[in-house]
Amino acid sequence: MVNIFWTAYCNKGRYEALGEIEKMIDNHGFITDFKEFSNISLMIKIEIEERKIDGLYSELSNYMTMEETVPVNSNALTERVIFMNVSFPAESGNLRVEVPAVPG
Repeated sequence: MVNIFWTAYCNKGRYEALGEIEKMIDNHGFITDFKEFSNISLMIKIEIEERKIDGLYSELSNYMTMEETVPVNSNALTERVIFMNVSFPAESGNLRVEVPAVPG
């Protein structure tokens, strides 16, 4: 089975966009991995039935800019994996994660 690779660009704020993107993915499939590379880039691994891929792509492309892809046009129940890279050009690029002080 061949994996699918998507690239997306979102002009909205990262925190706002992540919530919306997650809702859209949950309507069609499951997020199985999530990696933040910086404040401006992340990767989402999605497991989804083949028949739902075109619907997810359509929904995501209405929310953010997606690179063109060939439609799957399938009714198969076969599980597929999508690797989606999302860039946030409006962000600063400085990912800071606050770590609380631990006594001891």
